[in-house]
Amino acid sequence: MSAPTFSIYLCNYNHAKYLPQCLAGMLRQSFTDFEVVITDDGSTDGSQRIIAGIAAKDSRLKTHFFTKNQGLMAATKNALERVTGTYIFGEGADDFIFNEHFLALAATALAEHPTAAGFFGVVGLLDAEQNQVTGKFGSASREGYIPPEDCYRDFLRGNMFAPGSSSIWRRDCMQEIGGFDFSLGPQIDFLMNHALPARHGVVFTSAPVTCQRIYQKASSFGSKGGTLWEATGRLAKVEARIREWGQPYTGMEEDWKRWRAQWAIDAIKTSGIRIE
Repeated sequence: MSAPTFSIYLCNYNHAKYLPQCLAGMLRQSFTDFEVVITDDGSTDGSQRIIAGIAAKDSRLKTHFFTKNQGLMAATKNALERVTGTYIFGEGADDFIFNEHFLALAATALAEHPTAAGFFGVVGLLDAEQNQVTGKFGSASREGYIPPEDCYRDFLRGNMFAPGSSSIWRRDCMQEIGGFDFSLGPQIDFLMNHALPARHGVVFTSAPVTCQRIYQKASSFGSKGGTLWEATGRLAKVEARIREWGQPYTGMEEDWKRWRAQWAIDAIKTSGIRIE
């Protein structure tokens, strides 16, 4: 049996409330050559029953159930070890794809631009408490293919942000840079989503493709997970890896200084430390 074009990997822990919508968004895609690799992280809320029931009706779902909770990193590792597709997309169990042509758009774009590392679009932000769309994110300097040197510059200058919840990557490109660095914790996909474009370029669509739930109590990127110092340490690792993969350009050092300052300010603000 040949490998599918796309692998969607999904890690779930106690999101039974959202799983039907999440899985429905995948299974209604107009491009049908994909697998859904699911790792349930020891859920206790009926999630495993929902997943097993849908998997029994659709052989594209490949399931694995942890008997006890092991954490997101362990679940992600398990899922990624099982993917077989040419292109990889990671979905959150409380998020969903609302554009039925998401995979079709990606397949066309990546066929037209075989050197690009991947494809991403715009994500709608859905307030989980109010159940209302409050904004969107995912941006680039222009539509279509963006070469690596422009991706690197745009990322540092704040003109490109590739959300994990709408980014699809070539599996061979992911493997080329060693896959996900699990030591980065909450920034695990942030590095991948910007190192790969800086190395190979990317294709961007301004079309909304997916929706991500946000929670009022959740902190932002800068300090999510651990202390302020741990967050800034992870950012230093992100910088080191992207420097390794991106091509230097005139003005790059000044851009890195601004980038460092921007994320440091965000980390300080969200940590709760007062600055007089």
